[in-house]
Amino acid sequence: MLAYGSAYAGSFGLTSNDYGISFGNAPVGHGLRINVVDRNVERVDGINLTFWVPKGKDPNPRFEMNGPAVGLIAPWVHKLQGVGVGGIGLAADDITGLAVAGLGIGTDRMTGVSIGGDHLTELYVGGLGVGGDHLTGLFIGGLGVGGDEITGATIAGLLIRADELQGVHIAPWVNALHESRGVSIAVFNYSNELHGVQLGVLNWAGNNKGILKLLPLVNYHR
Repeated sequence: MLAYGSAYAGSFGLTSNDYGISFGNAPVGHGLRINVVDRNVERVDGINLTFWVPKGKDPNPRFEMNGPAVGLIAPWVHKLQGVGVGGIGLAADDITGLAVAGLGIGTDRMTGVSIGGDHLTELYVGGLGVGGDHLTGLFIGGLGVGGDEITGATIAGLLIRADELQGVHIAPWVNALHESRGVSIAVFNYSNELHGVQLGVLNWAGNNKGILKLLPLVNYHR
C-alpha cells in the first residue's frame, strides 16, 4: 500500500516502507530520491538526485549508494556502486563503476577519475583531474592524474604523478617518484626506478648507470 508522506522529518513522498519516490533528506530510500543537500544519508537503492554540496568534512559517513548518483554540483557519498555524475565534482570513499565529473573525482577506493581519495577502480573521467591513493583501471584527467599507486592506463593533459606506476601512461610529463613498470609516453619521463620503456623527448631512469640515466627518445631497463 502506498501512502503520501514520510516516516522521516524533513522529507516527504509517495512511499511504502521506504520504497517509491521521496523528496527531502530521507536517510533511506529505495527508488527515486530527490534532495537539495544530502546529509547523514544511510542508504539509497535506485536513483539519487541532489543539487548542492553539503557542508562539513564528512557529511555522509555511512551513505551507501547503489545505482546512479547525480549531482548538479557534486554528489558526496561514502560508498558508491553504480554510476556517479557530478556537474563539477564527485566525492566518495569507495567507488565501483563509472564516475564522470566536470572538474574532478576523488575517492578512497575506486573499482571498475579531483577532490581526493584512496582507491579507484574501473573507468573515471575528470575534466581537470583525477586523484586517489590506489587507482586501478582507465583514468583520464584534463590536467592531471595523481595517486600513490596507479595501475592500468592513464591519460592526462599535463601531468601523471604517482609513487608507483604500472601499465601505460601518456602525458606531457610522467613522473614516477619511486618505480615505473610498463610503458610511459611523454615529453619528459621520470622514474626513480624503471622496469619497462620510456618514450619521449627526454627520459630519466634513475636505476640506469652513468649517462644512460638520461636519454633522448627512448630509455629502457628490465
